[in-house]
Amino acid sequence: MQGLARCSTNQVVRALARYWRDNPFACDTAEGIRQWWLAPADDVSIEQVNLALAWLCERGMVERLLAADGRARFRRANGHARTPRGGD
Repeated sequence: MQGLARCSTNQVVRALARYWRDNPFACDTAEGIRQWWLAPADDVSIEQVNLALAWLCERGMVERLLAADGRARFRRANGHARTPRGGD
């Protein structure tokens, strides 16, 4: 997953979809996703992660959950194990 800092939101979407395919019960905040799910060398911005998460949520592939602390956490929606083809 090298070079995501120069990649489109579509490529971040695909990287997250692959992560959820391999870790179907994973759930985290946008910042946690940026920090722990994507390689540090990729240096993906939080804005790129938020755009990718919004795209996935709009299509029903990811669910946004509000925790008691008020922070949003994201998890794969049921029935979406494939990698998306769209993006930007």
